[in-house]
Amino acid sequence: MFQCGSASDSDAGRPGLGDREGVNFIPPQAVERLIEAAKTTRIHDEWVQSKFKTRQFKTTDVYGSGSLHDPALKKEYDDNMKEQLSKQKN
Repeated sequence: MFQCGSASDSDAGRPGLGDREGVNFIPPQAVERLIEAAKTTRIHDEWVQSKFKTRQFKTTDVYGSGSLHDPALKKEYDDNMKEQLSKQKN
């Protein structure tokens, strides 16, 4: 992420993300929401990877439409998400 200094008057000072494909400017009011969504996605991905590493779960157990059919697994996921998010806020 970077802040634009002088790309154009409308983009000056706005945060942006860039790669070889181009640059995307992010409206300042959306930055916090974008960061929170990225944190949630990271926590989710780490939890899913930890389940796969145990070799006790199939892809359909933790992915797909209506995933987490098992109430115990859903509770574990929700508890982990809540715990990890609260750790990041402290």
